[in-house]
Amino acid sequence: MEIHYRIRHKQTRRWSRGGSVVHGNGYGYNWTEDASRAKTWNTLGKIRAHLTTNMNMATRQANAPDVADWEIVELKISYHDVKQIHEIIDQKKLLDILKND
Repeated sequence: MEIHYRIRHKQTRRWSRGGSVVHGNGYGYNWTEDASRAKTWNTLGKIRAHLTTNMNMATRQANAPDVADWEIVELKISYHDVKQIHEIIDQKKLLDILKND
């Protein structure tokens, strides 16, 4: 099982898309309602670095993000089944592709 991490704004319930300048209010281009478009960090160290960068900005800039309004969501990814290519691609399409090679 793999563990990945995402940032969610507590009040807006929007997901962070990452970036070096993240608006702390949960709105703007760095936030999305679509979880599939959210930034996913694959190690705790990487998300920790992102958080501390934003926290350091908060001490130097008046409009820096307030990370107190953020929460870290842990995603546990487990693999259940393996499928072969021919099982998920239409057979006719697969044959067309193979013929063109």
